[in-house]
Amino acid sequence: MRIGEFAKLFDIKKSTVRYYTDMKLLLPVKTGHSFFYDEICVKDMKDIIELRNMGFSIEEVIKIKTYERLHINYSEDEKEVIKNIFHYKVNELNQEKVLIENKINSINRCKEEIMIEKVPKQIGISVEYLEFFTCPICKEELELIDGKIKNMSVFNGTLNCTCGYSVKIEEGILFASDRELVIPNDLKKQSESWQEKISKISPELMALIIENGVKMKSHKDFWKEGQIYLFSGADTDILSMRLNEEFRTNGLYIFACIYTDTLKDLKRKIEYLNIPGKFLFINHFDKIPLKSCVDRVVDNGSNIIELLTSQFDINTFMWILSVLQNNAEILSILPSIQEESKTFEKVPEYKFLLSHEFLKDKFSKMNLEVISQDELGKIENVSNLFPMINQEDYLKLTLYKLKRK
Repeated sequence: MRIGEFAKLFDIKKSTVRYYTDMKLLLPVKTGHSFFYDEICVKDMKDIIELRNMGFSIEEVIKIKTYERLHINYSEDEKEVIKNIFHYKVNELNQEKVLIENKINSINRCKEEIMIEKVPKQIGISVEYLEFFTCPICKEELELIDGKIKNMSVFNGTLNCTCGYSVKIEEGILFASDRELVIPNDLKKQSESWQEKISKISPELMALIIENGVKMKSHKDFWKEGQIYLFSGADTDILSMRLNEEFRTNGLYIFACIYTDTLKDLKRKIEYLNIPGKFLFINHFDKIPLKSCVDRVVDNGSNIIELLTSQFDINTFMWILSVLQNNAEILSILPSIQEESKTFEKVPEYKFLLSHEFLKDKFSKMNLEVISQDELGKIENVSNLFPMINQEDYLKLTLYKLKRK
C-alpha cells in the first residue's frame, strides 16, 4: 500500500511515516519514485506503536528493532545492552508505579479527611461572659433564665431584664432581634431579593475585599494589643481573607450580624476549623445588648449593606459606639463618592452615607479620631447594584483606622 493508505490505516500523519522510514524503522519497497508499504511494514509499525506506548524512546526503539532484525550477528555483550534497555525500563516504570500508588494513597487520605463527618467543638456562650450582657434600654444586667449549660457554656436559654426586655439564646447564638432587611419598592427589580443584588457584586469589588483583608492584617499592633474584638457585619469573608490567623487563645471575638444564616454558617466554620479563641455570636438589627467592653472593632463594609437596602435606621456606627471602651480602635472599610458627585444632585439624602467629607465630619461628631486611611481602589459601573448612584459616578473604598478620643 502507498504511504497515504498506510498512514490512514494507523491514523497517523504521512510525515510521521516518512520520519520512521528515514530512521529505518520502516523498510518499504521502493518502486520508481514511490514507496510501497507491505505486511512487514505493517508489523514493524505495530511494534513501534507498542514500544512507544511502553515508554521507550525513539533511540531505544531503533536499538530494539535493529536487534530483532540482526540478533544472529550480535555478540553476548551487544545482547546484554539490549537486555539492559528492557531492565532499566521495568525499573523506571516500577518507580513510577510507587509514586502513583503514593499519590493515590494521599488522595484517598485527603478525601477521607475532608469528607469524613467530623465532630466539631461546640461553641456556646461561656458563663464568664454573661456579665457582659446588659439591657440596651435601662442598662441593667440581664439574668439567665432556663439556661441549658454544658462545659460551662450556655447553648439555650433566655436573658431577661426587670424592665421587660428579653433576648433568647439558641444553639449558642444570642438572638437580639427578629427584624429582617427589606428592599424599598423604588429600589426593587422584579422578583429580585437583596441576596440576588449582592450576588451581582463584581470581581473587581471582590478583589478589593481580599485586598482589604491584607491591609487589615498589616496593622500588627491592632491584632497584638487588643483583648476583645467585635466584628461588625460578620461574614465568612473573615475566614476567606484568613483574618482568623490573627486570632489568639486568650482573645474574645464577638461576631455581630443582622443575617441569621450568615452567622450560623460562620459559627459552623469556626467550630469545624477549631480556630483558637473564645467567641460570642450575636444576631441583631439596630441594638446590641452588650456593655462597653470592646477595645477593637473590625467593620468590613457593613454600611454597604445599608446602602444596598436603604435601611439607614441600622446606623452601624451608633450601636458600635455603645459597646466601645475608651481608646478603643476601629478598622473600617467605607465607600464614598466625590463631593461634587451628580448622585447628590439626584438624591441628596445619601450624602451623609456616601460623601467622604460627610464621613470625616461624622467621625468628628462621634469623637472618633482618624489615625490613618488607606485607599483600596475604586469600583466603576455600580449603578446596576446601587440604583441611587448616578451612572457616571464610581465608588471609592477606603480603609480607615479610627480611635475613640
